[in-house]
Amino acid sequence: LARLRTIVDAVAQAHAQGIAIGDVSASTILAAPDGRLILGRLSLSQVPAFGPHDQLLAPEIASGEVEPTDPAAAAAIDLYGLGCVAIELARGTPPFASGDRETELRGHAQAPPPRLAELRPDLPSDLSDLVEWLLAKTPRARPASADEVLAQLDTIIARVRAQARPIRVLLVEHDAPRARWLTSLARRAHAAASVEIASEGADATHKLHRDQPDLVVIDAQLRGVMNALELCMYAR
Repeated sequence: LARLRTIVDAVAQAHAQGIAIGDVSASTILAAPDGRLILGRLSLSQVPAFGPHDQLLAPEIASGEVEPTDPAAAAAIDLYGLGCVAIELARGTPPFASGDRETELRGHAQAPPPRLAELRPDLPSDLSDLVEWLLAKTPRARPASADEVLAQLDTIIARVRAQARPIRVLLVEHDAPRARWLTSLARRAHAAASVEIASEGADATHKLHRDQPDLVVIDAQLRGVMNALELCMYAR
């Protein structure tokens, strides 16, 4: 995700300056020893640079529907290349890779692209949707810009980071079976949930002060030294 974001950001910045990339692939991106990714081939004339087999692999080029020298086609070609790079980052080889030129071009022009969700089920499902969008056969069916792709990618990355952070939950419930059910519910909602249970108000105030939980669930019928309303006032 981090590497893909770096590449998408680089393409977005190039587009902002009116520069086309053309061949966005592992053959034109250098992974430096210090971790930097360097986009090493730009088309300064604003005409897409050529890729493997001396031909760009975007479907509209492979099928002959669009001329590779058409500057108006450049942005959509680059977006398709980003989708190909995403597949290559995930599995080590780009989509439709083949030593035979005609087979590879036919794959890009006609065959449905591989689904990231099937190749790497450990990756976010919304990333798979974004890559599928990038790999649309029709240029108009792809995202409107690299900036839009970057914004969606940032949203995915933020969600992944949020899910990786443990969520502290305090359940204030005197009924043990119900507390166990609520614990199961919290963990189904968030795999990284850390759940504490307090059976009465005094124990709850101690755990509130000690843990400062992200989420507190209080039984409205709580009784004892501190009722539910008093506990809510304390938490506030």
